Amino acid sequence: MLTLCYYTLLFIVAKNKAFDYTAASMNFKEMEIHFSRHALEQMEQRGILKEEIIETVRNGEHSIAKKGRNAFRKNFAFEKNWGKKFYMVKQVMPIAIEEHNRLIVVTAYAFYF
Repeated sequence: MLTLCYYTLLFIVAKNKAFDYTAASMNFKEMEIHFSRHALEQMEQRGILKEEIIETVRNGEHSIAKKGRNAFRKNFAFEKNWGKKFYMVKQVMPIAIEEHNRLIVVTAYAFYF
């Protein structure tokens, strides 16, 4: 039992240190933003503009996504039809990785409501 608790504690400490390091090392407002081919394809299919992605990264809400990737969210006034239905708001959510002091957007999601 003592061994199990010890390893559980080590995991929790290691996980928290990794999370703190990741959060402390990020300054997204000054990083270059690049787009993968997949992200550009998804943006076109989902009605997302590059300018919306950049605004979301610079001024949106940041969180850690799966696999330690960076997720950003920001709501935009939409007030248009999308897919034959009228929506007031479009929420943009790019997912990015940090590589060589730049952000690479690997995919992007849009939620309409």
